[in-house]
Amino acid sequence: MNMSNFFSFKYLKYGIAEVKETRNRARQNEVYIGQLHSLLMLRDQVSAIPPANLQIRVSGSYYTDFFLHGQSLINKMNHGLAASGVDRTLTQFENVLDFGCGCGRTLIPLAMRSINAKGIHGVDIDAEAVTWLTEHYSQVGSVKLNPSWPTMLHDDQTFDLVFAISVFTHLPEDMEHAWLADISRVLRQGGYALLTIHGDAFFHQLTPAAVQTVQQEGFFYASDDTCTDGLPQFYKNSYHTESYIQERWSQYFDVINVIPTGIDQQDLVILRKR
Repeated sequence: MNMSNFFSFKYLKYGIAEVKETRNRARQNEVYIGQLHSLLMLRDQVSAIPPANLQIRVSGSYYTDFFLHGQSLINKMNHGLAASGVDRTLTQFENVLDFGCGCGRTLIPLAMRSINAKGIHGVDIDAEAVTWLTEHYSQVGSVKLNPSWPTMLHDDQTFDLVFAISVFTHLPEDMEHAWLADISRVLRQGGYALLTIHGDAFFHQLTPAAVQTVQQEGFFYASDDTCTDGLPQFYKNSYHTESYIQERWSQYFDVINVIPTGIDQQDLVILRKR
């Protein structure tokens, strides 16, 4: 055997060994997942997992920590409430609305951790996601399809808290204000709204002209951006300054706090209905 053949055989041998090791690890993972599933079945805790396309529509990717990410968002909202002088967590409010719930990244872990899962509700403009949640999570409160423009299919003063993660980061200005007014409508007096925005941390993504616009006017809607697959054409990217929030959103709420990069680099705005 010449040297070149020897080295080719040697690397082929190592390659086969790596393939076998990869297959063994995959088999061990398959067995582990199967055993975990059987344990959850024994405790009546098996839950449906949203299809990949719905997860990607919510978060832009398909990843292992989808629901852990949802729990992390809950933790950050709770931290924001505490930092704003509110001595309750999300699970301690009687009726909570996930505005823009998608396929349940945050709604599902919140309902699982809440004593009153029927007090956890969701709305979204994505009919496919709403249908999937309705079919698989009847243990939560209502999950309803929102129109693109108000109003929600809820009575006045229904909720104690409304939160919206990565919703007001994507709306044109007139639609944003219409939804702020409607969120105020469905909130009880003294209720809270927790909304995220693209603040200063995102301005570097903009052109110099767009940065000038947002700094002068407090708001910029990137009408030339591409929209998210599966969502309406208006769903692009919008940007806010804190001074705009303090001045314009105070038409609808008391602005309690604006926490820079409070949730995944987005600013967290804490509002209270008068």
